Formats: sequence, C-alpha cells, structure tokens
Amino acid sequence: MKALPIFALSLLLIGCGRETTPAGAPTASSGGAAPAEQTKQVAAAPSELQHEAYHWYGLGNSKPMKLEVTISDGRTATGTQTITLDKTANGKTSYKVERDPALAAFLGQEEVSLEPDGIFTVSSTELKGDTRNIEMPSKLPIGATWTNASEMETKNNQKMTPKQTYKVARMERVSTKASTEDALLIVSTGTIGIDGTTYDVATRNWYVKDKGLVKAQMKLTDPKSKGKARTITVQETK
Repeated sequence: MKALPIFALSLLLIGCGRETTPAGAPTASSGGAAPAEQTKQVAAAPSELQHEAYHWYGLGNSKPMKLEVTISDGRTATGTQTITLDKTANGKTSYKVERDPALAAFLGQEEVSLEPDGIFTVSSTELKGDTRNIEMPSKLPIGATWTNASEMETKNNQKMTPKQTYKVARMERVSTKASTEDALLIVSTGTIGIDGTTYDVATRNWYVKDKGLVKAQMKLTDPKSKGKARTITVQETK
C-alpha cells in the first residue's frame, strides 16, 4: 500500500459528493488472485533510484495487498490494491497504483513517480490540473520533516488547498488485522481548505520496509464543530 493522498481521505470524511458504497452494502471481494497484468512488473527500478524512500514506500513490492477502510460515520470497504511499475525514462520511474472497484470508489486510482530526491504523486482520478505532491523524500532519518502545500481541484470542481507538515517520528511495532510488524511511523499535522472551509488535519502512517504502508489513520476537525473530529483508518487485512 502506498501513502494514501490526504485529499482522498479528506473527501471521504467530509462526504463531498463522492460515490461510495453505503454502510452495510456488499463490497467487491479481493480474496482471489489479482489479474496477471496487475502483478507483472516491467523491470526493476534503476539501482540509483532505490533510496530509503523506495524501500519504505514498498515500490519493489508487486504483491497485491488486501485493505480495509473504516470511517467514523459507519462506511466501510474491503478490497485489493496493487502497485505496478509502468516505465523508466529521463531518470525517473513511474508506478501505477491500481485498486479494485470497492477501494477505487473510496480512494480512486493514482500514478506516482520515483525520482532521485523522493517519491511524488503525479496524477489521480480524483483530481484535475497540477496534482504533483511529494509523498516521501529520498532520505528518512528519525526527526526529518517536509511540507506539502498546494492548490488543486477535485473531479467535482471543488477547490482544495492542503498544507501539511510531515515528520519521521520513530520506529515502533504496529498491529493490523493481517499482522504485527516493525514499522516506521510518519506523522503529519496541518490544514486542508475545501470550498472555503478550512479543516484541521492530523495523520499517522506506518510503513514496513520493502512492503509499504500497512496502516494509516486520519483525523479531520472542523473548527466550527467545537472539536468534534471525523476519523478514518485504512489497514492491511486478511
């Protein structure tokens, strides 16, 4: 699992006209094998691009991962996500992040770019225009920080202005519905503006080396709601 874009999670929590599966409705099963075209890698990323972010992000892991999404309003989904190497050109390697219909209804589909200075989101089915954002810098010592700040527009013509500061917090054991593993915890705090309303956002993301993101938690608070928060958890499941 790659890092889940903050805009996708935010839209889920706010419920901005997204077409998602209602609570209690059946979702697509992902217990079977993924189609051959999803699991076949074109080639390995060049060795000079296999920096720390490459390993923690799990870009070398082509195995489908079964994920569960749980939202505080009762909506849920379970499905499979696969990362597939697409091509290498001009010193960069691109990857497709493909999700089955159950997950795509919540999170969309994406493309990320592996580059000498880090990993970047370059396109999303949920956004229009310039969607480039840094997902993770190439080096990740404990205490490292970076900031994402951008202006974008959703496919439903909603203006979004996320601004997040990320920090590599520590190594710790993390438990999901699939396993308990040693993971690198990256946290973030900041805001996201959606059609003129600004929300406070906090996230926690756990990465297992050479596997990728196994668990993500996000809390979104409307300052006008007297501190009442909406939450979402995405985790690996069996």
